[in-house]
Order: sequence, then structure tokens, then C-alpha cells
Amino acid sequence: MPRSRVFVSSVIEEFAEYRQAARKGIEQAGGEGVLVNEDFPSQASSSRNTCLDAIDSCDVFLLVLGERGGWKTPSGRLVVEEEFEHARARKLPVLVFLEDVPRDADGERLARILSDYVDGNFRVKFSGAAELRDQIERSLRAIVDTRNNRAMDRDPIAAHLLKP
Repeated sequence: MPRSRVFVSSVIEEFAEYRQAARKGIEQAGGEGVLVNEDFPSQASSSRNTCLDAIDSCDVFLLVLGERGGWKTPSGRLVVEEEFEHARARKLPVLVFLEDVPRDADGERLARILSDYVDGNFRVKFSGAAELRDQIERSLRAIVDTRNNRAMDRDPIAAHLLKP
């Protein structure tokens, strides 16, 4: 049975430890992390299109925000913000993890959007890579288990094996 594919969106620079922690948490929950910068070979498309195409291939979108908002796109939005909006437009489950640190102006603006009571997401704060890994595993496990159970319900062999 294919594992749930989880796109990891975050800044890249000085965030390697957190991105690896995200991958570990995803794997511990039974999913497969999709980290474009770490996993993909050179592509014949733009970085933007490669990332958005990768989001389209995933079942869950995971955003990790630290102290910096990161790079801005030509539209003036942050790269992670554009990825977030794309995932929401695709109606993917979105999980948000906010590092418990002061943020630059762009990061603070995005954190407010992500945390908005009505239009944002319920999010988890974390301090350090180990806590991020554990929070991702805890948050993702229910989604992965639900998806795997639905796949088993559609699989006549699995359904037969699970009958009492």
C-alpha cells in the first residue's frame, strides 16, 4: 500500500536540522516526506513549478515556520506562503508548526495568517528539532492512519483479512 506523501514547506537556509526532523517525524507516523531541495535532481522547470508540482503529488502539506519568512516571489508573497495557498486551493490537509521564537516582519505577518482564528489553521508551537519531530509524528499519525484505513476498506483482500 502506498504511504501518504507529505510535502514539507519551510525556508531552506539554516533550517537543515528542522527539515531532517520533519522527515523523521513523517516517517515515524508512517508517511513519506517530500523535501524538494533534498530529494529532487536537477529539473528542466523552474523551482516554483517544481515545488507546486510536488505539492500536487502529495496527500498532506506541512509548513514549518521559524524566525524568518524567507524569500519573496515576484508577486511579493513569501515562497512558503505561495506554497501554502497552493495546497489550500488543492484542498490538501495542512499542518502548521511554528517555532517558538521572535520572527522578522515577514515571518510574523505569515504566522498571523497561518494562525488566524477563522481562516487559518490550528497550529502547534515547538522549541527545537526533537520537539518538532515528535509534534509532526503526533499530528500526522491520525491523518496517515485514516488514509491507510480507507485504502484498506477499498481493498477486497485487506477487507477479507480484517474480518473477525
